[in-house]
Amino acid sequence: MSDDNLASSTKTKSSMELDTLSDSFKPPMNMPPKIAALRKDRKYVWLTSDRAWGDRSAGDMIARAPIPKHFIHSKMYHPTKYEASHVFGHISRKSLAGYVYFGSALCGTNGVIHSGCIATIFDELLGLGMIFATGSGGVTLSLTVEHLRSFAADQVGLYFIDVESMEGRKVAVKGRLEDNDGVVYSEARGLYLTVKLPSKPAPSKL
Repeated sequence: MSDDNLASSTKTKSSMELDTLSDSFKPPMNMPPKIAALRKDRKYVWLTSDRAWGDRSAGDMIARAPIPKHFIHSKMYHPTKYEASHVFGHISRKSLAGYVYFGSALCGTNGVIHSGCIATIFDELLGLGMIFATGSGGVTLSLTVEHLRSFAADQVGLYFIDVESMEGRKVAVKGRLEDNDGVVYSEARGLYLTVKLPSKPAPSKL
């Protein structure tokens, strides 16, 4: 399947799902222009928090089992926490771009987002980059985050993620956090190890 056909077939379904989500949830801000442009770009597909798994050749997104108490997902779309988020993946499966709205309950000091909250999103999205690139689950081997400046609460942060290398089961991924004006606040690098996902149990015999 060509890149254009892949983007077209995946985009139609993704756009409909995104519209449905938008109808049911009203985030405290509009989608940032840089990210909104990706929604219209046929070389990007929308990734939900649980749908980066899939057939790499066909580009079909396959939902993984829900995790009701997931550390990140349980706090997403939550007033004053991670209030809004969307992530888009390039059809090359080598890069992601997305945004997170950091609410006031994520502060480490008055009006400033806790650096651990920023690092947590880096780990989630760098890991998502590994999953999207390989189609496999994985674990974090190392994560290094350099905070260049403080990030104020109640604003959107743009994350840009790139897969640097894949050697055997090890995948190196890098990323950066920007504001709407392109100012870089933090940079990160992570090393991930792919793991084999458990197969579905065989149906029990009666």
